[in-house]
Amino acid sequence: MNTVLLLVSLLICASPLILGQIIPTRGGMSGNGTASLYWDCCTPPCADKNNVGYRLSTVQTCQKDGVTKNDRDDNIRAGCQPGVDAFQCNIMQPYVVADNVAFGWASAKLPDDFPQCCMCLVLSFKGKLAGKRLLIQNVNTEGYNDEASFKLLVPGGGVGDSGPGCMTQWNTTMDVWGNRTTGVENVEQCKLLPEALQPGCRFKFEFLEGIDNADVEYQEVYCPMNIVDKSNCDYMYE
Repeated sequence: MNTVLLLVSLLICASPLILGQIIPTRGGMSGNGTASLYWDCCTPPCADKNNVGYRLSTVQTCQKDGVTKNDRDDNIRAGCQPGVDAFQCNIMQPYVVADNVAFGWASAKLPDDFPQCCMCLVLSFKGKLAGKRLLIQNVNTEGYNDEASFKLLVPGGGVGDSGPGCMTQWNTTMDVWGNRTTGVENVEQCKLLPEALQPGCRFKFEFLEGIDNADVEYQEVYCPMNIVDKSNCDYMYE
């Protein structure tokens, strides 16, 4: 085959993942569940090489500015431990890619199946958010659950009980981050967050329309390259 034609053929085959199209995996996980929000600034378990198995790489972590990348040896689940400069990277905020379609990251619990680090799923919202889809990459494996649940990484979504991660990283008080469980209450309160995290906070009120808990249908999909490029974590499909 002509070299140019071969390259074009390869590009056509790869283009869905490069362009971020949603492609279900053959025989992948699927079902129904619920989605809630959190952002605790801690580095997720999938940043630890001990948790990624045969996956190609771990989730990237960052230093206190949320931008400067840590070396792989520092990619450990330590962001909420005192004296450790490893935190969630700012770039891992959810973002809109098309009408009613967004990409992001989450902590997944699934029934009967163990959610692997860095696998991707698309969540199709029900109820008031029906028609919207969020493709998430799992970065915080929490194991089994009786019902599928997803904690979406959204700044201003609640820091939870993981410790003073956000307060330590950004030198703030707890009141900046709103309620520990539900986070900030309106888009105006997003202005209290560090400027670098405000776009993700607005996502909570613009794309998610301020809904903290939603019913979803999930389907395992291939990870688009622009998700992988941001998290630096690739999943090896069999």
